[in-house]
Amino acid sequence: MNRNLWLKSLLGIVLSVCIAFYVNVYLKSLREEVAVVVAAKDISPETKISADMLTTVKVNTMDQNLLVPNAVLQLSDVVGSIAMTKIKAGSVIQKEPTQIMAPIDYSSSTSPASGDVKKSFFIPPDKRIITLKLDGEGSVAFALKKGDKVDVIFTSMASETNGIYSSLILQKIEVFDAEVIADKDKTASNTAVMQNVTLLVTPQEAQDLALAKRKGKIDLALVPATTTGANNAEMPINPTYPTKFTTNRPR
Repeated sequence: MNRNLWLKSLLGIVLSVCIAFYVNVYLKSLREEVAVVVAAKDISPETKISADMLTTVKVNTMDQNLLVPNAVLQLSDVVGSIAMTKIKAGSVIQKEPTQIMAPIDYSSSTSPASGDVKKSFFIPPDKRIITLKLDGEGSVAFALKKGDKVDVIFTSMASETNGIYSSLILQKIEVFDAEVIADKDKTASNTAVMQNVTLLVTPQEAQDLALAKRKGKIDLALVPATTTGANNAEMPINPTYPTKFTTNRPR
């Protein structure tokens, strides 16, 4: 009887010590903080990250491990890296290849002359880029910027493509890059002012655009930033050319 009572008492003491220990560890973890690197300002894609673009904030260690386990903890690990996508101010910098590219990763993809990262490094494997030379009418009054989405309208002006007509041939195509046009040229009446607009497309879309820009005129229509709802439903896309131009082309 006394022995059983002694064992129960001992077990109670051991359990109490264990509970006290783990509670203390848990409470201590709630107080522990770690500094994580965040963007001090908006960082544009393909930008080399400098120290003035970054800052650090302290967060609870448990929250960091749970919410952003890949967070960068040292400024030196980010400075000199390249932003792969737009990083908004206040966003935690993470060790993700889709967000940043470390200098050691892009060293073999830089241009020896300038040190800039080659454009080809930012093209997804299943995509291609193709450039269109457009006037103010075709490029939304030179207002297009990198990251915009556009619809592509082809206007035939040749008898070999069945006369004059317009057709929507591609939709929601991303602008990969757009040449900057000076303000004085935007307002000038000189129709010779042209802008190079580079689009991110699939190989097949690149082939269609290459043929379209040689057989007629191309205009780009800016897609609304928010494309949800009935008013923004996609329109049917018509073939770029009559059947004889598409079915017999070389593969």
